[in-house]
Amino acid sequence: MERKEKYLVACDAGGTMTDLFVVNPDGEFVVGKAATTPWQESIGFLEALDDAYELWGIDYKKEAKNLVPEFASCAYTGTSILNAMITRHGVKVGMIVNKGFEQSFWQTRGSETTLGYATPEIFHTVYRRRKESYVPFRRIRGVTGKIDVHGNEIIPFYEHDARTAVRELLDEGIESLAICFLASFANPTHEIRMVEIAKEIMKEAGIDIPIITSHEICPVINELPRMNTVVVQAFAAEPARKQLLDIEKELKKEGFKYPLQMVLSYGTVADIRWPRMVEATMSGPVGGILGAKYLGEQVGIENFVCSDVGGTSFDAGIVLKGRIPLNREPEFQRMYLSLPMLDVQSIGAGAGTYIRLDEYTNRIKLGPDSAGGTPGPVCYDRGNLIPTICDCNLILGRLNPDYFLGGKVKLNVDLAFKIFKEKISDVLAMDMYKCAEGIVNLIDANMRRHLTGSITGHDPREFVLIGFGGGAGLHLSNYAADISWKGVCTVPWAAGFSAFGCAAMDFAHRYVKSVDLMIPDNPDEARRTGIAKTLNNILDEHMKAAVDDFAREGFQAEDVKYAPFFLMKYFGQIMDIEVLSPTGWLNSPADVTTLLTEFEKVYSETYTMVGLAPGTPYQITQAGVVASVANKKPKIMAYALEGKEPPKKAFKETRRVYHGGEWRDAKIYELDEIRPGNNIKGTAILEAPAYTLYIPPDKEVDMDKHKLIWLKRRV
Repeated sequence: MERKEKYLVACDAGGTMTDLFVVNPDGEFVVGKAATTPWQESIGFLEALDDAYELWGIDYKKEAKNLVPEFASCAYTGTSILNAMITRHGVKVGMIVNKGFEQSFWQTRGSETTLGYATPEIFHTVYRRRKESYVPFRRIRGVTGKIDVHGNEIIPFYEHDARTAVRELLDEGIESLAICFLASFANPTHEIRMVEIAKEIMKEAGIDIPIITSHEICPVINELPRMNTVVVQAFAAEPARKQLLDIEKELKKEGFKYPLQMVLSYGTVADIRWPRMVEATMSGPVGGILGAKYLGEQVGIENFVCSDVGGTSFDAGIVLKGRIPLNREPEFQRMYLSLPMLDVQSIGAGAGTYIRLDEYTNRIKLGPDSAGGTPGPVCYDRGNLIPTICDCNLILGRLNPDYFLGGKVKLNVDLAFKIFKEKISDVLAMDMYKCAEGIVNLIDANMRRHLTGSITGHDPREFVLIGFGGGAGLHLSNYAADISWKGVCTVPWAAGFSAFGCAAMDFAHRYVKSVDLMIPDNPDEARRTGIAKTLNNILDEHMKAAVDDFAREGFQAEDVKYAPFFLMKYFGQIMDIEVLSPTGWLNSPADVTTLLTEFEKVYSETYTMVGLAPGTPYQITQAGVVASVANKKPKIMAYALEGKEPPKKAFKETRRVYHGGEWRDAKIYELDEIRPGNNIKGTAILEAPAYTLYIPPDKEVDMDKHKLIWLKRRV
């Protein structure tokens, strides 16, 4: 049933800023912004909420008890799990595996030893350091017993080994227990018995700690990514839930009626009590690409290349014919996870990226680390004395020191000048302004190369490039250059676009299970009937689990919709692709044929027609279901087009900006006053409290009927 409350709230707590998106009953929305507070994320959340309502002229702190009860939903994506993994401030984990495999987690996969290193560092081993294990070898125990990939027990489970392992780990003072046995995805009986024994011994010892099993967290093949995922759940995901519960507690005080929702890495939202909290580990970057997909559905754009310029990172991803590629083994903290994530590629490049000089060569080094929101760039005047990209934009006149966050934060221009001159331009014996522009051009070139890599195999002329994130407007015209896009655009709410994407998500859970199903080319009716029965049995299991999970979240069975999918490939290939079942459940031999035809369609769109292999058998490796309940979403309104000339009240002033080695006069406009149909020629700057769009001399912009801002070469 649709909720009767009127407001939608979505929050994206990034590494630097917390963006909060609020939609009112008329479909109008605002973006609130505040510095991220990783030590207690509820602080940044409430400050951003207060900032959002201020844009509507509402004092949230005074009106909270009237406003919060009208929230239909509140979705949150944050950095709690990431922070715990980076700082290693998780809990003390003990691990139980099959005897003989105790060193698997500690040794890691070979390719994990080079994850996160630049190419020169990979080839010169002196730069490389072995990563510190999240579970020391002394807290890993082996238990005799083995099940093969077909689910058959080939070595019995030794219960005396299990009891000894639990007692020894409890003596080590563990705070959570991770269990990962071989082939538990095919038959979890050994893991289930292990849990029963562990609970018995813990009860005897008067100890109650979380027990995490791989068959519950990720029942899929590939032991090491599965093991890594279980460890992240045990080490960081469970403790990080406290941050979300604190935010929910603050909302409940003011009358919020529903559970706080967390954004999952594959682009859905779920109750923060969702058992597989690990699925929210890498949710941060996915909000923007989901926002682009939803925006495209509303305005009729199928193909987007998404570029998100935050304070810490530059994220790129694509929406291809309304679909977003899924990465099922993403890299995280120099290890692979068995965790589906929308395919978003990131580099360390953002407004807060540090600028340093190599002590031996004086070569400019950009990041990959950043100043974050606390202490922030030099111009924030909060203690950081390392120049950043934000400081460069301030020096060049492109950023208004008196209008940052609507004037709430006054930027210290003199300090930014002093530190940049002292640590960068004077050391390089360069003019300060020429040096700052060169550095901005350098990071834009890095972003451009990253974008080029993200569309390998695709023609950019078929894609619209959309720029969002708080820093996108200052860099979009430059990193979009030299690539023949179908179009280049941004939106007035770009600073909160990832939060907008969170608000556009449905309540949903993803269920998946590994299978090994061979299908010959042109299978007969009996074979197709057997295939349908096997797959439907798995889908039925998923449906039962979904009904139970959604019931705990307050939804009725009739509210749930199902989208079955299968991971498929040609026999002998390494990579499989995700194929949505056109018929849902496979109710006849003809439905199996339809599924195989759909696989070939998706395959040809992914790898081109040349990749098809007629006559080759097929293989299904996983069967899954996305179960969803519809959520309220923001509306993309269509407005009447007005004249090309912006209204007089939109013009604010003329300001000098540095571009192309010289100072120029730039017209400054209030972005919120620009109307659909308006055209603005460079040199110009569109300013909003949370976003600045720089239009260089050779560019101009048009605002369309949906308030999308299109950047093009000046006529």
